[in-house]
Amino acid sequence: MDKRFFDIKNPWRSGLKLPSPLIRRDILDHLSQWLSNDEVMVIYGPRRVGKSTLFQSIIDELIRRQSVTPDSIYLFDLDTLDCSDVLASPSALIDFIGVPDQRVFVFIDEIQRMQNPGLFLKGVFDLGLPIKLFVSGSSSLGIRMKVRESLSGRKRVVRLGGLSWTEFMRAPITGKDERTWQNYLTYGAYPAVVLAPNVAEKRRLLLEYLESYLDRDIDSFLRVDRMDLFREFLQLLSFQSGSLVNLNEFASTMQVSRDTLRRYLSYLEETFLVRRLLPFARNPRKEISKMPKVYFTDFGWCNLLGAGFGDWDTRTDRGGLLETAVEHWLRDSFPLAQIRFWRTQAKAEVDFVVDDGGSLHAFEVKAKNLNKPGIGRGLRSFINKYQPESATVINLSLESQVKVQDMQVEFVTFPKCMEN
Repeated sequence: MDKRFFDIKNPWRSGLKLPSPLIRRDILDHLSQWLSNDEVMVIYGPRRVGKSTLFQSIIDELIRRQSVTPDSIYLFDLDTLDCSDVLASPSALIDFIGVPDQRVFVFIDEIQRMQNPGLFLKGVFDLGLPIKLFVSGSSSLGIRMKVRESLSGRKRVVRLGGLSWTEFMRAPITGKDERTWQNYLTYGAYPAVVLAPNVAEKRRLLLEYLESYLDRDIDSFLRVDRMDLFREFLQLLSFQSGSLVNLNEFASTMQVSRDTLRRYLSYLEETFLVRRLLPFARNPRKEISKMPKVYFTDFGWCNLLGAGFGDWDTRTDRGGLLETAVEHWLRDSFPLAQIRFWRTQAKAEVDFVVDDGGSLHAFEVKAKNLNKPGIGRGLRSFINKYQPESATVINLSLESQVKVQDMQVEFVTFPKCMEN
């Protein structure tokens, strides 16, 4: 390892102060509670969502608030630094940092680039030395493929995504008003894109991120043999965000096997670009139980690849974008729940069904202004059949209630719903 580059990546060790992040992430408060335990902290998520910045925030927290000495903190960035000699084995790491007699903190960024990260982490942990490990990765597939030794009982896993709505509203951006949420749904939630000073820079960054993702994660790491087909599939999916995805139809259109597209979809999930939403089905004979919905994890990428960045009022994909925003919010609001959609063969459907430990919550999304509360056939059918604990209709204008059987169905506005 070139010690000069290591020193550049570890400025606090030379007495330099880390810059304060422009946007404080909500997850930092939770991570601060786990700094004193021995578990390996695994943080994963897409590229460019701020994992490296989060590492810097944790390091700043250690130095400023917990009085950790700067020279007991080590950061190895595997994306830009060849650390193969230092991280070749637990003994090689100890040769570099010494045998610690007090707690030290070791951060490894983009750990999927190591040859055998699982064996390494287990080996360091099992030494029983006062070493707290933090690792990050941009591909859950890469982490699972390479972390072959179980870290059961030795790790805590945290997912970091783009900015939540509350984080977005805390960002130091100008011109916030009642239509700011439209900017959120147009250019997405990557921190640098949010902070970009103008539309042209936002688009430039998104395009740069896309090419970097395709080059580093898909071509170089996963080694997809037909990048042209992968790009075509990705673009087709962008027009389907929030819709049912029929891989057989895609395969016929692209003249490629369904298995190939299923593998591509898995890659997109494992690199955090899309999420697959499965159907809620207790009677598979009457309810669709195979075809999933797919949601992009960032609006900016979805718009870059698909319908573009047009004005909200003239867009034809408003419903899919608003559904995608609600899906993001539900993931944050119900982190331990199963989130599904419901659709019968007769095409009665509910956009989201949250199964929170057996307690069902139904959500319908209407990307329009409502003048009065009205319950559609799908939501009414679901209430009659499953008696969920709550039912909510998210729309752009109406705050109200209406009773269906013995249940009060809530009408709430977007984005006010995401502030709770």
